[in-house]
Amino acid sequence: MASFVKPIFLCLIAGGLLSSCNPLNKEKGVLQLRDGTLPPMVIQQEPIGPNYKSIHENYIKVSCLACHNSNSGRVSFETKQDVIDNADDIIFYTEFGCDLGSCMPELDNNGNPKRPIPTKEVVEAFKKWAENNFEDL
Repeated sequence: MASFVKPIFLCLIAGGLLSSCNPLNKEKGVLQLRDGTLPPMVIQQEPIGPNYKSIHENYIKVSCLACHNSNSGRVSFETKQDVIDNADDIIFYTEFGCDLGSCMPELDNNGNPKRPIPTKEVVEAFKKWAENNFEDL
């Protein structure tokens, strides 16, 4: 009989500890910041639009800068002027590079893109920005 006392005692202790984490307890269980607000669960992306900030955040930063930066030895897209100077090539290689064996973003050994491929919506916003002489709309 004594061999059952220890496991029962341990189960009671474990049960008490687990019940203190009960999410139904309004004082515990919900992660809140010190000011009582909930932490952000998703980082807000820049809305897609024909302007530099959107193009930079949704296209250049996501798909290009890992390879096209001032430390890479390749053409840099770090500044707005860099993007403007290379806009035709950026759009061309994004749309037709794979047809020529030069996918942008580059593919790994398994044929998968190393960086996210820009969506059609982002590419169209870039084109519209370029057609507007790089003036933000």
